Amino acid sequence: MNPVILFIIVVDFLLAFVAAAFSKRTVVRLVTWFVIPVFVAFLLTFFLAGPKALLTDTGEPHGGALLIFFGGIIWGLAASSAGTLVGYLWRVFRILK
Repeated sequence: MNPVILFIIVVDFLLAFVAAAFSKRTVVRLVTWFVIPVFVAFLLTFFLAGPKALLTDTGEPHGGALLIFFGGIIWGLAASSAGTLVGYLWRVFRILK
């Protein structure tokens, strides 16, 4: 597996797990489910492709940067969904004990 995709999956899963496990409000879990993947994808694109390729370039550099960005969001949403679900279940069953 590509190390960039693995990095996205692990970071998004862990951040979503922590947000869901330690927040009691549903709104916080919903917002972090979407914000975490976008934030991680933006940072990853910023460091891999550079700010110029992401924001101002045209052509192939801009297309590559957008591919990294949107791919990061897609993989991140899947990992964040799993992390939110596992974190929520961990919090619920930890409280029940």
